Formats: sequence, structure tokens, C-alpha cells
Amino acid sequence: MWYSKTVEAGALDVLAGDLDPNLTFMGFNTKVSYGSKRSWPNPDSMYKYLKDKANYLESIKNDSNKFDKETKEIFYAINAIKKILEVYSKDPEDLPLYNRFIPIIIQYSKIIGRNNFEIGLSDYNVVNSYLEVHNFIYNIGYKRLLALYKEGAILPISIAYALVTNSDLRASSNLQDSEERQSLRNLLLNNQKYTFLDKLDANKYSSDEIVDNIVDLRSNQIQSICDGSGISFTDYMAFFTKLVESNYFNLINMDRNFVKPLITSSKEYDYIVFLHSIKSKFTADLYPKY
Repeated sequence: MWYSKTVEAGALDVLAGDLDPNLTFMGFNTKVSYGSKRSWPNPDSMYKYLKDKANYLESIKNDSNKFDKETKEIFYAINAIKKILEVYSKDPEDLPLYNRFIPIIIQYSKIIGRNNFEIGLSDYNVVNSYLEVHNFIYNIGYKRLLALYKEGAILPISIAYALVTNSDLRASSNLQDSEERQSLRNLLLNNQKYTFLDKLDANKYSSDEIVDNIVDLRSNQIQSICDGSGISFTDYMAFFTKLVESNYFNLINMDRNFVKPLITSSKEYDYIVFLHSIKSKFTADLYPKY
């Protein structure tokens, strides 16, 4: 199996060809963003292109006129690297490539004066996405995640929620608690960017208490949690049911269109089953509105 995969990967590299070193950042971004991994130039070629460009930009940093002109389109390069990282983060066999391109995005971020960098994992929506969050944590590992975070990595809120609610450990026996995990968890809890994480701390609260804590938040805060939590569908149903039971929907402005963002990423039939299962908890006049 691994042999055929290796042969296939090598064949694809040859077919993909080298990247034109004279390509603009915008042209490079177009190649990466609008093509599949199979159609990309080979990884060595992309790495060399980005590394050579970065080294050149660093060499002219003291020449403000030239530097400003050359960096006008650098955001295209950063966007392309984020896409490369996103794709390489999904397959364990691409992990060496993922690790190879991480220092590149750090270098580009520092060139434009940023102390933080994104690591290619988007803020996944709530339903049908936790597997990707789990796989990313498993593939990268807590030690590597901690090191990246200390280096300035912007971890998606889905990763933060997974650690704080301990849903990463509950999801699979392949993930084990460790000193590095606890260190990362504590750093996330103390980071103001990840607001109201303390209310989801599974080391302090039971599952029922966490649901109560969420219900007590403002609607925009609840929406933020649901938007990127990676929470399981079962837990999500328990939370949503709690909102209904608490008379929450009678207390907010119906025109806020609060529910729609929470359900757009799920399979429609999941929500039909769910809404019918809690129909009795809605008043007769409220149910049709949802």
C-alpha cells in the first residue's frame, strides 16, 4: 500500500512539473487556489520558489522603496501558503510536506511584521466537521501544536474548543492526555482571543453545567461558539434543546435570524429529525417560524 502510494506521489510530482520562478505572487496564488493538489506544481518546486522569493525580500528590507514595491502583492503568497497548508494538513502522508511549509509561512509573516501566522486549518463549522479537527490534532500532535502556538500560530477556535471541552480525548483513544496538551490547554484558556472558553472548561464543569453556561451567554456569543466549536451533533442537539427549554427563543428578537447560521452547514435531514424531536417543546405559534 505505502509503496503504491509513494510511486503514485512520485509520478504526480513528475507530471505536475516545475513552477516558473518568474511567476508573480498573484499568478502563484491562482495556480494553488484554483487547482487541486494533483494539478499543483511539484512540492519541491513550490518550496524553492517561495524560499527564494522570501530570501530576496529579506535582502532588500533596508531599501524601503524597493521593498514596498516588491511586497505589494505578498498577501497573495501568504494566501497560497495557507491553502497549501490546509490541503497538506488533511492527509497523514502529506504531514512531512505540511511541516516543511510551516517555516515558510512564519518567514513570510515576519517579513511583513506580523508576529502571528495561520496554520492552514479553517475555523470549521459545527456539524459534520469534528472528524477533521480530530484528525488534525492526531496528525500534528500536542507537542508540535504547543510549539507552533508558542511560535505565534493562530489556532482555529475549533481546536481550542476541542481541548477545553476535552472532546478531543473523548473522541478517540488514539489521543492521550499529556503535559504538552495540558500546557496548551492552559495557554488557550488564558488567551483573550478565545473568549468565554472558561465557561466550557470540562475540568471545572459537567456537561450539563457547560450547556447552562452557554445558554446564559448573549446570542452573538452562542452563535460564535456554534460556528466554530467542532462540537458533536449529539452535544449540539442537547445544547439546542436546552435553549428551547429555557424559553430562550421567546427572549430574543425574532428578526435576528439567529437560527439560520447554526444550521446551514448540516445535512438537512439531520435537522428535520432534530426539530421534529423537540417540536413539543416549542409553543404552537413559534414552531412554524423555525
